[in-house]
Amino acid sequence: MKILVTGSSGLVGTALVSALARAGHTVCRLVRAQSAASTGAKEGFVVSWNPATGELGGAGVGADAVVNLAGASIADGRWTTRRKALLRSSRIDTTRALVNALAKMNARPSVLVSASAIGIYGDRGDETLTEVSKPGTDFLAALAKEWEAEALKAEALGIRVVLARFGIILAREGGALPKMMLPFKFGAGGKLASGKQWMSWVMLEDVVAMSPHSVAPLILCRHNRCKTRSSQGCWRKYCTARRSSLPQRLRCGWRWVKWRTRCCYPASASCPMH
Repeated sequence: MKILVTGSSGLVGTALVSALARAGHTVCRLVRAQSAASTGAKEGFVVSWNPATGELGGAGVGADAVVNLAGASIADGRWTTRRKALLRSSRIDTTRALVNALAKMNARPSVLVSASAIGIYGDRGDETLTEVSKPGTDFLAALAKEWEAEALKAEALGIRVVLARFGIILAREGGALPKMMLPFKFGAGGKLASGKQWMSWVMLEDVVAMSPHSVAPLILCRHNRCKTRSSQGCWRKYCTARRSSLPQRLRCGWRWVKWRTRCCYPASASCPMH
């Protein structure tokens, strides 16, 4: 298939483009014109586009599917007024521009897989949440709700829309995990507050593993919302290492982190990594 990808330089986008290319798909990375020259040698083809106007390079014509991963990281800075505006514009405005660009195509893709986040549910304590649960009311919930609303406008164009609500993506390459592990490297790691904050997570390789085979299944999926996370969340304290040999285990690298993920669940809970 020919697949257009926005946000291809991010944590998920970089890994996804590589996986899709290895699977034999033709991948077109939608890149702003001013940054197209500095993208470097990566898999896939660079397609210049202008989010401000919705103009899309001719190489994007004839795509079978679009994966929208655009959005500034929520963990890369304090949520100042300016930062919140960037989080909104990089998601909502970019997705709106993408849908507008798709509207101008004579031959449109059959599916748009658009990123979202489980933050749409807000802080709900011990409540069990599903894809049909109502959104929360905090900043992240409102952001995700508007983000999804822009993506769903593509349905009016005859394009099937799938909303992938990501959990916290864990990867040694970047994202949340390196920041979570940093205090442990200085011997200051431990649980935060009560440690009973729920944390829904997913490994980067699991996100990517579903993707080369998932764009087609997602086209056929009966539901237009899916949570991309582990089968069971965990309390923050069970995702925190608490052994005296932590400095030695950290030197074992990523393999130890995966081992710890398997072993940190209480006896009453089933570990989703088994």
